[in-house]
Amino acid sequence: MPRNAVSGYVYSGKNIDRLTAAQDQGGYTDALWLTFRQALALGGNVRKGEHGVRILKAGQFAASPETAAADAAAAKDGFTPVHGRRSFARGYTVFNVAQCENATVVASQAVAVDGADEAEAAS
Repeated sequence: MPRNAVSGYVYSGKNIDRLTAAQDQGGYTDALWLTFRQALALGGNVRKGEHGVRILKAGQFAASPETAAADAAAAKDGFTPVHGRRSFARGYTVFNVAQCENATVVASQAVAVDGADEAEAAS
């Protein structure tokens, strides 16, 4: 099962299909993936000329008090407000660990964490 090599996050949905296909096509033996910045943070880099796989992270977050006030104002104008939650979608490009040089991935870092958020992938 494809997962993030730093956080241990197990990818889900269509990301599994995309990463598994890329793993098969590239002949990679590990199902561990990193963003460019994560590779740098581990003291490594992505090899020149390597191409990553675009994945999508979708989720929800709590609306801020300012957004709640805007919802109330919109309701006065006849719009249906969305209370409390907002959706988001964010794309990331990830690379298999085999595409990276000098990145020290410790096996304990690659333990699957059920329900973990991938916000650190943005860093």
